[in-house]
Amino acid sequence: MKKQLFLLVFMLLPLAVSAEKVEIDGIFYNLNTNAQTAEVTYGSQAYVGDIVIPASITVNDVDYSVTSIGGDAFSDAAITSVIIGDNVKDIGLQAFMYCKSLVSVTIGKSVTTIGQNAFLLCTNLTKVTIGNSVNIIDESAFGACINLPSIIIPNSVTTIGDMAFDACNELTSVTIGKGVTTIGIAAFRGCKKLAVVSIPNSVTNIEQGAFYQCNNLATVIIPNSVTSIGAYAFSECRNLTDIYCYAEQIPETGYNIFYCSNYKNATLHVPTASFEVFKNTDQWKDFGNIVALTDEDPKPTTDIAVTTATQQPTIVERYTIDGKRVNQPQRGLNIIKMSDGTTKKVVVK
Repeated sequence: MKKQLFLLVFMLLPLAVSAEKVEIDGIFYNLNTNAQTAEVTYGSQAYVGDIVIPASITVNDVDYSVTSIGGDAFSDAAITSVIIGDNVKDIGLQAFMYCKSLVSVTIGKSVTTIGQNAFLLCTNLTKVTIGNSVNIIDESAFGACINLPSIIIPNSVTTIGDMAFDACNELTSVTIGKGVTTIGIAAFRGCKKLAVVSIPNSVTNIEQGAFYQCNNLATVIIPNSVTSIGAYAFSECRNLTDIYCYAEQIPETGYNIFYCSNYKNATLHVPTASFEVFKNTDQWKDFGNIVALTDEDPKPTTDIAVTTATQQPTIVERYTIDGKRVNQPQRGLNIIKMSDGTTKKVVVK
């Protein structure tokens, strides 16, 4: 028994010594000394102000790549802006949840996953730049960001998760990239100022309640790629006037997809070859007017001019207040030269 216990302790010993927590320039990290990677985490002091997460840090002459932001790392912190370094791949569970003072977020070019509840209830967030490596915007990632006016979802994204932008009351403009295949349950529910939605040719599934209670939604463009539309997907879109549906085969539809959506006064535009089928299919046949699509009608999104983190100005040089050039953020006032030629001052706590 003692021999077995010794072997177990011996096996676990490398794991026990491979992690270390440090603080550099006001940001706390969990170090993986074996992999030489670092995860941003919470610490003994609260985060405030503008946050710049570097691509790497140096500890005891060893370079560590900053590859993730851990769960709850900045949750409920009084931060105002975040620039996420280009080596970060994952933004963890609730990483920035309830940061009520957060206004601007720039997500680096290596991030693949924006985690569940990552920016939930960031009620003053007005600008988000998503890098073109992101594949998944997870459940409630930007839920209840009630002052977010617009979002560009890059072509790299394949999944917009359940409730990803739920209750973004001020959202008026959404550009969905051509890589998205699934728009999740209640993904844009309650986006009351959203007026036009163009769904790209890549999307196959519009899940239940995806655009439920988008009260101002007037125009929807559905591509031929869509094969299923979930229950209540466009329910209570009370200002709906036109749906342009390019699906030559009627998508599998859940119940009440247009319930309370003014569809009896709206126009459904469908392919000429499928005109009679739509006219005789439940829910679709109830539109006030059904007409054939024309060449002049708006088309589904096929590509977007993506504004991503890689196209945003990046930091090229950093100096201390006394003019010394440095590679990492320094505590106090930092002078930063950007790739577009501009210079700005950032206070590092």
